[in-house]
Amino acid sequence: MEGYESLNLKDFLNIVWSSKFFIILIVTIVTIGGYFFTKETEVPIYNSSTTLVLVSQNNLGGEEGENESKSGSISSDLSLHSSLVATYSEIIRSKSLIRQVKNNLNLEISDDEIRSNLIVRAVSGTGVLEISVNNRDPKIAVDVANEMAKVFSERIKSLYKIDNIEVLDPAEESNFPMNINHKKDIIIFVLIGSICAGILVFLRYVLDSTVDSTQNLEEKFNVPVLVTMPIYSEKAKK
Repeated sequence: MEGYESLNLKDFLNIVWSSKFFIILIVTIVTIGGYFFTKETEVPIYNSSTTLVLVSQNNLGGEEGENESKSGSISSDLSLHSSLVATYSEIIRSKSLIRQVKNNLNLEISDDEIRSNLIVRAVSGTGVLEISVNNRDPKIAVDVANEMAKVFSERIKSLYKIDNIEVLDPAEESNFPMNINHKKDIIIFVLIGSICAGILVFLRYVLDSTVDSTQNLEEKFNVPVLVTMPIYSEKAKK
């Protein structure tokens, strides 16, 4: 460990440089192995979202002369809609609504699976709701999201006797999984490979007891080297 204690930056850089091919090999093996492992084992999940807005029936249609009175009620409408958002979010996640969506689409999946992959998000201070659905099948994700918006609108009509749900943006089928990013995976595995290679190089240096220079002898035995005798090969002698 004496050599380790006297290791300086120059020595460390020399060790790294002398082990560059070993480091490149380890990083390459870890990166390629990690890439193919994630590619084979990671299940792609697709996301589709639809956006709904709560509108006031008082503001639907009407004559131009009524515009001023309508604009005066916008702030109160937004306040009312914001208070309804929490209630509407729970209605969307209700078992009966989820079961109706599943039956309408003839899906062979459980209610709990749909519910666990359902995200209802309210935009703060507005009457906007976003329904997001995750699924391994992109078509199922978009179908469930759009059907859920449709069933929810019908349920509100039935419960509150009002028609104040409008679809801003219907869900669209996604071509890219939300949980897979191979570029990010490669960067992560390059870092992991670099760390592993660095640890192996460090351990190999610490555990190596080979004496390969006069400096090593002086550090190991704490005595000066007075004479060295070079070793020549037969080829060098000629």
